[in-house]
Amino acid sequence: MKISKRQREYLDAIAVFVEANGYNPTQTDLARELGVHRNTVYETVRNMRAEGILTDRKGTKGIALPDHAVPCAPPASLD
Repeated sequence: MKISKRQREYLDAIAVFVEANGYNPTQTDLARELGVHRNTVYETVRNMRAEGILTDRKGTKGIALPDHAVPCAPPASLD
């Protein structure tokens, strides 16, 4: 599946937000991160969901990447 430059920016911003905060961003969070209006985020996210780039996950809040919907704790040390 080919994605646009804007879609790549959204995916990258979501991944960075999840890594930094440990949870999925809301549309307001994402708008703040990208420096755009929340309505712009709403439209872009809606289109990305329709294209299957983003997914809705039951029991999660915010915008989730398919591989990052539920952040994982780091693996326990084997020492």
